[in-house]
Amino acid sequence: MALIIGLAGGVGLAMLDERMATSLLGAPWFVDVVLMAMGIAVLALALQVHAYANTDPAKRPHAFINPQRAM
Repeated sequence: MALIIGLAGGVGLAMLDERMATSLLGAPWFVDVVLMAMGIAVLALALQVHAYANTDPAKRPHAFINPQRAM
């Protein structure tokens, strides 16, 4: 749901930027790509932590989360 809202907001902002004489975006397109890649990396790591936290402590494998990778 948040992805759809963000996409609609971005498209709306881009359309508004094209109609106005001043730039509302301000950053090059590759900044958006870098931010999206960072968001995907954080999501992947957060899903691992969530799965670990919701697992019964007796059933957790010892090497489920690598401490160096988590750091």
